[in-house]
Amino acid sequence: MDIGQGGVPEGRPWHRSFRCLFVTQFQGAFSDNAYKFFLMYLILGEPDRRPLELLLLTGAVFALPFILFSMTAGMLADRFSKRGIAVATKVAEIGVMSLALAGLALGLVNLLIVVMFLMCLQSTLFGPVKYGLIPEMVPPSRISLANGYLALGTFLAIIGGVVAAGILADFFGEDAWQSGLILVLLASVGFCASLGIEKVPAASPHRAVPWNPVLPLRARIREIREDAVLTLAIIGNSYFWFLGALMQFVVLMLGRETLALSNTYIGYLQGGMAVGIALGSLAAGYVSRGRVEYRLVPIGGLGLSVAFLLMALPQPDFPRILTLLLVLGFFGGLYAVPQMVIIQTRPVPERKGSILAVNNIIAFTGVFAASVVYYLCRSIAGLSDAGILIGCGLVTLPVALVILRQVLQLRR
Repeated sequence: MDIGQGGVPEGRPWHRSFRCLFVTQFQGAFSDNAYKFFLMYLILGEPDRRPLELLLLTGAVFALPFILFSMTAGMLADRFSKRGIAVATKVAEIGVMSLALAGLALGLVNLLIVVMFLMCLQSTLFGPVKYGLIPEMVPPSRISLANGYLALGTFLAIIGGVVAAGILADFFGEDAWQSGLILVLLASVGFCASLGIEKVPAASPHRAVPWNPVLPLRARIREIREDAVLTLAIIGNSYFWFLGALMQFVVLMLGRETLALSNTYIGYLQGGMAVGIALGSLAAGYVSRGRVEYRLVPIGGLGLSVAFLLMALPQPDFPRILTLLLVLGFFGGLYAVPQMVIIQTRPVPERKGSILAVNNIIAFTGVFAASVVYYLCRSIAGLSDAGILIGCGLVTLPVALVILRQVLQLRR
């Protein structure tokens, strides 16, 4: 399938603006993950607390702003210049990370969880902007490649963030406030980069932004359901985010309880999965070359299923788990990128921000569900992390087969 027309003319310069968007997104993803995992390591180091419950609360709070405010964020991205929103969110991030610095200095875990919510709220507002800007600044023939690069940068930032969180937690120890100072400085770098994004006009400047986002949400869902390809892409993308969030808990607890690793080495495991996703995303971008390559989705799904089952084998060790996480991430990248390209290119420009917002809501509902599912599996059903991995493999296999059937029907 050829990617639809739109974007900038083929000869118009776009590289500088895209680089600024790349840096802005990179810094945001790095800081979000560094803070999230640093907070998780901080909670695990509190012996007088109930760490599993607090960890899952942190995961749920991470997802909640995306669920509650993504629709409003999408409508704002249609109503106002996406570049202006990007700059505003970076200003907000400086304030939020300053509050995190205060919470770390005072050792107030409850305040740090509130900061998590605020951090994700500003990321929610930036979400439709970063994806909506690509078709507005990049020529049509380069949209898939640009998505591959942005996904690569995002997951490299995730790698850096999760690895840095473990190193910072081990290095600073009780002087956690120094990590907060670093996050404030990084937010300032992101703000400077956002100023270099090309100014683009609002896609729908006269559209009102209602206080109640439920009605437009229902309207966009009806619109999405009329497009079978778009519907499948959004559902498949949300399943990818569910698996990714679930694996963060599995890797964290597997590294702590089964492998008895330090925070730094647990960060390496989390980073290994992100490295794989980055490589798979880049590979998907190059293979697509201006097209939506549907066949990558079932290939990625089958690879995910096999990797999950291999990770559940007995007597795990650090090298084997790290290798399998790389493989798991690679097939995850193949699975995710084509679906994201579909989600970005099929909606009409006037409602693209709102459609992307609906996708965010559904994707982060999957992230929220991962917290609930992990808690139910560990605390209620009494499953081990190996049992959860087997469940992921067995569920992902039929999902991949269903996607394969749909791909074959679409190519007839």
